[in-house]
Amino acid sequence: MGGRCEACRANINVTQKRIKCTQCSHNYHSECINFNNDTASRSEWKCPACTASCRKGGDNSNTPIRTNKSPSNTVYDKTTYRSSNKSTDQPTCITETSSCQPYNLELINSIELLLDKKLSAVKFDIIQELKLSLITEIKNEITSNLKQLEESHNSLLNDYNNLKSNFEKLQQNVQNGEMKLAELCAQIKKEQQWGRLSNLEIVGLPENSKESTSELIIKIASHAGIKLTDDQIVFAHRVQPMQNVGALKSMEKPLEKPISKSKKTKKRNYHNFSIYIYKLLKCIMKKNVGISILSMLIMNNFLNDMLDRINEEAAKLVSHSKKSTLSSREIQSAIELLIPGELAKHANIEGLKAVTMYMNNKTKDVSI
Repeated sequence: MGGRCEACRANINVTQKRIKCTQCSHNYHSECINFNNDTASRSEWKCPACTASCRKGGDNSNTPIRTNKSPSNTVYDKTTYRSSNKSTDQPTCITETSSCQPYNLELINSIELLLDKKLSAVKFDIIQELKLSLITEIKNEITSNLKQLEESHNSLLNDYNNLKSNFEKLQQNVQNGEMKLAELCAQIKKEQQWGRLSNLEIVGLPENSKESTSELIIKIASHAGIKLTDDQIVFAHRVQPMQNVGALKSMEKPLEKPISKSKKTKKRNYHNFSIYIYKLLKCIMKKNVGISILSMLIMNNFLNDMLDRINEEAAKLVSHSKKSTLSSREIQSAIELLIPGELAKHANIEGLKAVTMYMNNKTKDVSI
């Protein structure tokens, strides 16, 4: 910037022509004061205000008097007066009076118009920038929300697919379990039938108190043309006849007498199998092997527990079959239900052997 013009009160650009007063050091546009480029006069130039304030030498009688007029009717002109008394060798004093008020008003109006245009353009640009920024912000927010919605939708789809696959797996597992259960039931039935293949039931034999069932079976086999020995028979017994079930008894318990303190202090009488366990050990073991009291107690408790369980299961089977008596079939089936696999078969076989031996010894004792 080159300063400010004192005539038009506008800023002076670097490219514009200007002149500086030698007395007050104020800057002016060259066009505002109608100054031509002259280096000799530029070094001695004074502004109109400074030239008006300094006194002029010579006779000023011919100086015109300025009359008061309205600004609109004023006429701006240039008058030059020369004194007749001075010689031509003395420097002439030129008085220039110029007023730039209308020009300044036009400049101000033009500047205002330019400023209005520039301000309106700047305002329009700012509004456009604000609109663009708002649109971009809204667009970014919408895109971010859409991305979040897409992510949540994808996660929900993944969860749904996982649940669907798990449900299908569970359905398949249930179907496989049902198939395995059916197979196991069929296998159990086959095993039961296979276990009963060697069983033979003979009907119509007269009963005698001194008879031996195994000898009767051998005689019947010989009449049928089959060679059968005593070792091949595992167990032979008569089936008890069906009994008529009487009227059901009332479930109400009779009133019990008060128990005395002496009876309360008595211990329950448990069955003791220690003698039989010891005899069985002697039969199995070749050497004389003893057993401690604690181990004998453990074995005795185990046998009591197994007997209780067999009795409970056999009672359930009897109630299910609507019978009144407990037969060997219920005990055998209870053993098969409680003891797994080959152990149940072995237990039934050994039990049948023991019963046959007992029955044979009993018949021999009776015959003697």
